[in-house]
Amino acid sequence: MKYYSGKYKFWIVGIIIASIFMFINNHFAMKTNPNREKITVNAPNNMHAAFENTISTLKEDKNYVLEFTDSESANFTVTEGAEGSGKLIAFSPFVAVFNSDEDLYSDYVNNKIFVESDLDSDYTDFDFKKVIDQCLSKSGSDLKIYCPSKNSVYWEEFYNFLLFTVNNGYYPKDENMSECVKQVESFLSTKNIGFSDYNYLSKITAISKKSIYFMTYVDFANLYNNNLSRNARIMYPKSVVCHEYYAKFDETGKILFNFLSDTKNSFAGTPTYNIGYTQLYWSYFNTNYTNGNYTYNSDLTTRNEYNIVDIPDGNIETINHSNKEEQ
Repeated sequence: MKYYSGKYKFWIVGIIIASIFMFINNHFAMKTNPNREKITVNAPNNMHAAFENTISTLKEDKNYVLEFTDSESANFTVTEGAEGSGKLIAFSPFVAVFNSDEDLYSDYVNNKIFVESDLDSDYTDFDFKKVIDQCLSKSGSDLKIYCPSKNSVYWEEFYNFLLFTVNNGYYPKDENMSECVKQVESFLSTKNIGFSDYNYLSKITAISKKSIYFMTYVDFANLYNNNLSRNARIMYPKSVVCHEYYAKFDETGKILFNFLSDTKNSFAGTPTYNIGYTQLYWSYFNTNYTNGNYTYNSDLTTRNEYNIVDIPDGNIETINHSNKEEQ
């Protein structure tokens, strides 16, 4: 009987200890406030985690709850690209994605398509104008160049990137705009051009040695973390245009906007500034409060410096392009 008696004692002790832990957990655990204020958010899916992590890190999730929606009447709305308006909260550079083969890289260097960066001799930039000139030459080119879809939020910014490129890194002035537009349109009409949206890109598992894909860095990061194989190389053009994200909000949405630049103190009392912008950075966005691109894989050639050029205010080119696209 001693054995059974001892066994029961262990059970009783175990039940008591479990009850104590349950009491402590119930007493000290954060209670969900049934009266939390709701903030409706209309934003790209790849920003959702950053916004949720922002209020969680600040421990404001006990007071506020985010509800993501497609409604135009959301408290906090993110708009993108040429049609974006409000407060700039993030941006992402257009990058060119190549096959990572080292012999291919050397070949592009020898042909001066990959050239020493003017910013830093340790960097190599992509001279896209050389490729455009090849495609427009009599001999042509066997490359396939995939551009953002003309129906996408990226198109107008990307088109202006092409204008910068054909005009040697400068935005065309009135006197040479028509000639630059003619050159861009001729390039877009070549057999070398394909158009792609994110759904199309998400199905790609490898980069051909004869292909170049243009996309934003944040889209590339998400593709790389999912289906895209590790045979990809990021190259920054000599002149880089960025895709921009803006926030519009009402008084309720302003609460979330203010959280982006809020500060959190660690246990040691050390402050961490711009919590929300840091969360966007960790979601692969650039912001004015973080430095360069988030480097999430040491095998990739990511950079903190590249030659960003700004489209002049009010001058973004919005020519009525043909809607015909080829995949």
